[in-house]
Amino acid sequence: MCLNITDPPEDNIIVCVGDEVNITCGYTLTLSFKLSLTWIIDGVSYSSSEIMSSSIYHSPVVSNSEDTILTIYSVSEQMNGTTIQCEIPISPPVYSSNGTLTVIGPPTLPVIEISERRLTSLVISWDTFSHTLCGDVTYNVTLSDGTAELVEERTTTSNTISFTDLDNDTQYEVTVLAINNAGPGTVATTNVTTLTPSVPFPPRNLAVVVKFVDFNPIVNISWNPSQLVPNMTEIVAYNVSVTDEDDQMQCYMLMFDTTTVSTEDMDNCLVVDVGRSYVVAVQSVNSVGASETSSTSFAVRWLRSAMITIPTDNQTVSVLCDVNESNPPVKCRVIITCTTCELIISREFTGSIQQRVMPQNSYSICVQVIIAENGTTVEDCNILQTISVPERNTNSGIISYNDHSSLYMTTFCAVGVLTTVLMMM
Repeated sequence: MCLNITDPPEDNIIVCVGDEVNITCGYTLTLSFKLSLTWIIDGVSYSSSEIMSSSIYHSPVVSNSEDTILTIYSVSEQMNGTTIQCEIPISPPVYSSNGTLTVIGPPTLPVIEISERRLTSLVISWDTFSHTLCGDVTYNVTLSDGTAELVEERTTTSNTISFTDLDNDTQYEVTVLAINNAGPGTVATTNVTTLTPSVPFPPRNLAVVVKFVDFNPIVNISWNPSQLVPNMTEIVAYNVSVTDEDDQMQCYMLMFDTTTVSTEDMDNCLVVDVGRSYVVAVQSVNSVGASETSSTSFAVRWLRSAMITIPTDNQTVSVLCDVNESNPPVKCRVIITCTTCELIISREFTGSIQQRVMPQNSYSICVQVIIAENGTTVEDCNILQTISVPERNTNSGIISYNDHSSLYMTTFCAVGVLTTVLMMM
């Protein structure tokens, strides 16, 4: 490459190793005689004859009306930082501006980064060489295993590369060599180990839905797959188990390609009984093994949840009832019995109701589940509460039931009146 520069500027003269550079002393004099110019290189003056005797430089001995050119045959790395100036020997002398050579050589040592590390793949990147004066930069990249055996070698103009189909939990050596027209740079080396495989995380959002068809309970179990991180292989199956309230195994199945299962799918090993409680547990399985367990409990009942609220006005009782899906449909019946005034109130409803009560009396409240069509009771007194309504009450109480509960006693206090509540779950 030949680079022509007129009148060395006061900033850098950027050249590439091996270039031929022509630097013009940009002072044209119209004289009747010829002058012998002087070149000042790194502060040392060289006459034209001295320049001509050099194997590095060349310049005409004398000049008059023509610009004088200093030629550098082949720039070397050692010339980096060299200052160049020309002097016209008249009285007083005339000097050109001062220029400094910046010599671009082979690419500098790349800094390697591990952009992505997985079980069987690696993504390697490195910083690019910013100067393009010496031509495009290519990168020779090698990957070797722990025995120094070459696994793969590639050449690229990009600053990132991917290696796939590697062995997990294995150390590899990566080398990157940058090359331009000035030659090869220095080899950069780093070691990296692929990830060690791990079991997956447990399933997420495990849920159980109970429904009834022709009075037979059907249990539907569902979950969301766990999130995979780079050191986990794909989930291939799920372990699903169901135990009863006595901790006796009722069913165990290995499920493939699904995140849902029901007792209809498990009828060979699982029969659930109305009124009993169970625990379902699910594990994710991959090529390494099984995850920790995700579990939840459920009860096989028509009533999913119920809530009795005693408002502050002492005039009404609110009852909220939620039943599981059923065919034939079911609904709730609340029975409010006044134990001090011989009043019995029975109301059938879906969702919620409010019932007026009289202060200064005691009541027992029972919530049943009945067939909506004919009123036949299918689940009796899932929640039983005894309340005493004072003449004036500034507090409210809430008694709730859900299908994960068990039989227990609780105490309810409203303005000094102690009330015992029995919840049958």
